[in-house]
Amino acid sequence: MVYFLQCKHTMRIKIGFSSDVEKRLDHVRSTSPTNIVLLGVIDGDRLLESRIHRRCEEARICGEGGREWFCYHPVVLDVLREYGVSTDTRPPKKQSVVELRKLGAYRVEPKVSDGFGPGFSAERIVQKIMGRRNDVGNTLARWR
Repeated sequence: MVYFLQCKHTMRIKIGFSSDVEKRLDHVRSTSPTNIVLLGVIDGDRLLESRIHRRCEEARICGEGGREWFCYHPVVLDVLREYGVSTDTRPPKKQSVVELRKLGAYRVEPKVSDGFGPGFSAERIVQKIMGRRNDVGNTLARWR
């Protein structure tokens, strides 16, 4: 089966092959700090996956998580529509440090634009991100 996944944060689309799409989706979701959704699945083999990859070559993202990820690009959207796979046309949503922390991205560097100025201690940053004072020590241990 050829599957189409989408990262809801970057809107990037993964086109891959798996005999067990559900297991593959679970694996990709477990390794990503952002929301990954299944756009669709079509009957096909590795040869079909390769043909689709070649058609989307100009939108391929190299060096970031392998060679199966593609930009949210008109050529990719055309291929998805051709195979009857629905796409989400909303633009990507920028996520704050707080939102990324909720998604499990522990090592996000705080920025001044997120409300952190110079002189903030690590404890204060964790408190601001978590919105509460308990578990600060455990979170700091994960960061270190």
